[in-house]
Amino acid sequence: MRTGGLLSLAFLFAWGLAPPLRASGNPANDSAAFVVKIRPQVNLRPDPITDLDASGAVNEGEVLLQWTAPDSDGFPGVGPPVSNYYVRYATFSVTDLAGDTTAWWTMASTTYTTTGPPQPQAQSESEILTGLEPGATLYFAIKSRSVTGNVSFIDILSETGPQANALVPDAAPPVVTGLSLAVSSRTLVLSWTASTATDVANYRIYMDSQEPQDIFIPTVTAPSGTTFYAFNDLISDNTYYFYVTALDKGLPAFLGDVLESAPSSVVSAVPVSTIAPVSPIQGLMATPGDRQVALDWDDSTDPSVAGYFVYRSLADIGPFAKVNLTALTSSYFQDTGLTNGVTYFYALTTADAGGTESVFSSTVSARPRKSAAGRPQEPTGVFGVLSSTGTFTLNWSAVTMDITLSTRVELASYRIYKSSALEGPFYYRDAVAPDAVSWISPDLVPPTVWYLVRAVDTSDNESDDSMRVETLPVTNMTAVSRDETVRVVFMGDDSKVLRGGTNGRGEDLRIIVERETYEEQGNVLGSYAIKSIGAASGNEFKDMRFTKPTVGLYFRFSKGLKAPYIKPGPAFRYAGKSFKDVSVFWHNQVEFVKFGGAVDEDSGVVSVKSASPLGRYQVRQVLRGTEFAITQITPRKIFTPNGDGVNDEIILFLENPNDSVISQARIFDLTGAEVADFEQGIVAGEMGVISLKWNGKDRSGGYARSGVYIYQIKADGKTLNGTMVVAR
Repeated sequence: MRTGGLLSLAFLFAWGLAPPLRASGNPANDSAAFVVKIRPQVNLRPDPITDLDASGAVNEGEVLLQWTAPDSDGFPGVGPPVSNYYVRYATFSVTDLAGDTTAWWTMASTTYTTTGPPQPQAQSESEILTGLEPGATLYFAIKSRSVTGNVSFIDILSETGPQANALVPDAAPPVVTGLSLAVSSRTLVLSWTASTATDVANYRIYMDSQEPQDIFIPTVTAPSGTTFYAFNDLISDNTYYFYVTALDKGLPAFLGDVLESAPSSVVSAVPVSTIAPVSPIQGLMATPGDRQVALDWDDSTDPSVAGYFVYRSLADIGPFAKVNLTALTSSYFQDTGLTNGVTYFYALTTADAGGTESVFSSTVSARPRKSAAGRPQEPTGVFGVLSSTGTFTLNWSAVTMDITLSTRVELASYRIYKSSALEGPFYYRDAVAPDAVSWISPDLVPPTVWYLVRAVDTSDNESDDSMRVETLPVTNMTAVSRDETVRVVFMGDDSKVLRGGTNGRGEDLRIIVERETYEEQGNVLGSYAIKSIGAASGNEFKDMRFTKPTVGLYFRFSKGLKAPYIKPGPAFRYAGKSFKDVSVFWHNQVEFVKFGGAVDEDSGVVSVKSASPLGRYQVRQVLRGTEFAITQITPRKIFTPNGDGVNDEIILFLENPNDSVISQARIFDLTGAEVADFEQGIVAGEMGVISLKWNGKDRSGGYARSGVYIYQIKADGKTLNGTMVVAR
């Protein structure tokens, strides 16, 4: 019986096969037998779904999906139902991506897992998706997952066309209610109850000022947060009629058409004729803040003035809506609950005890905005996809927090920047909407270029740079310090540790490089801390480690001889005679150890590759070694390999100025028997220090016994011997 590999067996038992199991005295048992039927449970993908269909549901923002349950195991007969289904949707189709279903599934970031229990094979399945953008045409694809964890390919219609799609139902808002009119001197203030619809964008006010009330003209469009509007300078003793409609979201800012509700009931009133106070206010000033504007003005000296009214508009020529329905007695007012990034215009009136108002003051304006201290986080989860045709797609995770971890990010757009060199400079290339999480470059590759993306809020605060993406088939991701003197390069699959969908942490990681200038004294040219921070939680993760030293660390310590670009501002302390007399040092939680590094004299950069890129680093001006030698051993001679994470391995750091091949790196016991070979350590480099490590295990994979061991390393015509101790 085969029990491993691809095949596991499940047994179903039934009666009906010889040899018979007879029961004495019962002839009926003579024809009975025991049959073993074996149904293999094969770890194959479920069949792709063949008939996915999408149609608008009854309610606004809902789509009905229907399909036939697939074969879950690839064997004849009816197998068990699949475990669950994954649905993705987007506003673009597979055809829009030249038939690339893999790219479409990746870019269609919205994933929906069905809620009901899956039906058996060949049975009808259905699911209603809710909360969709009304008026949008969405394209859908589906995959299934077997009980053994295997995921099917994308459905057949997405692969061959036509892909399942539907227009999401959109309905007009309900009728506006609660209309009323407040009357004052040549002014009518129209009020209404806020609509209960979630997608209302504006209210439209219709007015008729002539008898009979039969021709209503759309006079004002007010934003959704408004529930009253003041009509000023009306004709006294004339009857004015009003009704209000609600308009939902639509083009051009949102998908779908703008739909208007049915008219509200009609209300009417007659403005009265009175004499206004003679003195409007003076010295009006507006100061913007975060979602607010502070207004200040000179106190009125007119004895007839009993208070002040504030009027607000979105245009300098009006119309102006009254903000406070009760007269202010102070010459200061703070208008709150505003939208950052929108310019508001203000005018004031004075009012006497009877409510009669003066003419408008001069107009002032202000644009509320968040401070730069609340700017958006930089986009994380960034990666690129280069197609076989040379089309490059830049992807990122949606920015949902600012740098204080507040979710009030008020995102306005993403800006794409491009450079022909990793160092920069980067120039503006394009901008996309705040709900976009990808961008397709109109420029074909080659040539190879670099992109980064920044998030921009409604106050025009721009985030820090995202990581830089190189347009290669295997993408390199680069984090840089704010002063551009440090680069951390994650190559190929190493970059998956930065994305929440592939790193097992459930959130993207930010790589932060902080400069520790207080350490830069004496021979320390630069001091840095490289950290990994959770984009959503803000927690620091210190356990990033790779099996091999593949993460590139580049430290600029000088302007170099031919550097193509240096960001303005950084000051360099290097004053040596030879660029070679520079080394990278790394702090191992006990002391700084010498990494060495390859020096590029043209750019003034020293670099290493590390398997442990996080932590504290320093660039020091030191004399380089001239021959192959051991510079440091950590921990010093004695280590305790037992899997507890403390001193589980011993690392030898080597000076290797000629970049010589190490022909032998072995461990022996005191009898001379070979125990193990050294492995590549946490750092690698050219023309400098390399490292070797031993995890305390012998060739069989078991931990070596406690005792003294001898190491022997051969390179550059030299043999280095020494001892180390395994302790338990």
